[in-house]
Amino acid sequence: MTTMITTPATNPALAWDHSGNLSLGHRLDGAGHGWYDLADDVNVSSGVITGPKGSGKSTTVRALVATARASQAVPVTTLYTALGPFGGLANQLLNQIASVKVLDTAPDTAIGLLNDAAKTRTEILRERGLATLAGTELPILLAVVEGAAQVVGDRAHRWARLARHAKKLNIAVLATLEREDDPNLPAGQRALWRQLSETNRIQMRGHGIEAGTARIRDAAGHEYDTRMPNLTDGDPWLDTEIAPDDPLDPDTAAVFGDYYTAPASPRATGIWA
Repeated sequence: MTTMITTPATNPALAWDHSGNLSLGHRLDGAGHGWYDLADDVNVSSGVITGPKGSGKSTTVRALVATARASQAVPVTTLYTALGPFGGLANQLLNQIASVKVLDTAPDTAIGLLNDAAKTRTEILRERGLATLAGTELPILLAVVEGAAQVVGDRAHRWARLARHAKKLNIAVLATLEREDDPNLPAGQRALWRQLSETNRIQMRGHGIEAGTARIRDAAGHEYDTRMPNLTDGDPWLDTEIAPDDPLDPDTAAVFGDYYTAPASPRATGIWA
């Protein structure tokens, strides 16, 4: 069976293979795309992006989010915090792409909203007599947590429980932080990052002009190096060619209230295969 791959004409490093995998650019060994395993037949997959400041973490997550949105199946939540050194963080492109924006908010608000979304989706399963959301029309909700150590704070065990429960509810968590094994982090946080990286681990290597090379570990445990696409602020594909996502189910959208932005009407760009 041939796998269909959709590639934006203006940025061939980005792609979506229609079976739950998002491209992370081209592998350095010449073996094609490096893939992020967003979903399998049953559950979504969470992940962790680590690396020092300037190594390309934000660029990488923008590439993943843009490809996810372009698949027209993945609403995105961006979670930022006003605490610590990441105070006032505003990734303008993620903010633009996201259909649910939770910006500069308290950690309790961030986890509370995701927990409420999980509860409503649990109710939907119960009402339908289903064990998982696989095969339903409910879209994946990808929660991008930048400055994750500050957002999680001392609530690591709550986040861990939520992340485990959310997998079967089509809610994935993608966290960015400098070091998952930082000895200054509480032990509970280090355990949380290990849990989230069981499927996808993206370790950025280098900084400055060397930024953008990453060691990828996929769901099968394979590791390889990939060069991330160079997405600068104002990239025209992200700014003008992004396709709208499917709306959240009404119950989940109601949980997010004013944070939720209904998708715009589709724009015919002619760049999708």
